[in-house]
Amino acid sequence: MTRRRRAAAAGGLCALTLIPALAACGGSSSTASATTASSAATTTTPPAAAIRVRLTAPTHTPVANTAWHYVVRVTNAAGAPVPAIVHLQALFQGQVVGQIGLHRVAHGVWAETIKWPPASVGQPLVFQVKATANGVTATVNYPLQVTRA
Repeated sequence: MTRRRRAAAAGGLCALTLIPALAACGGSSSTASATTASSAATTTTPPAAAIRVRLTAPTHTPVANTAWHYVVRVTNAAGAPVPAIVHLQALFQGQVVGQIGLHRVAHGVWAETIKWPPASVGQPLVFQVKATANGVTATVNYPLQVTRA
């Protein structure tokens, strides 16, 4: 074994010997280390406020070319309406096939009446609502199947 390899091996042994010694140093119960650990925990970012999104519609089987009214309500955890951005899409097998709208909602409620096109008859669709408020996004997936008149 060369001199350089012996020195490297000895250095590795010294490092391995120091690891348990350094780990033992953390076992102190001094007030200073407890305060440091405590203040590190309080500097983390608090979780964003939760929101709730509710979609109300008359049926999961709307009729093609007939008015279908829906209401989206966005509230905080206490149930109070919150300003939000509401993104509405139609999905087929998990893929977006239609953009219904992107709306700024000042008072937590968006209501609209739409007509489903005849081309959507018989297709298993999902009416998706993505609402963003207070830095949080919540999604509601509303399965539906458009029927003939």
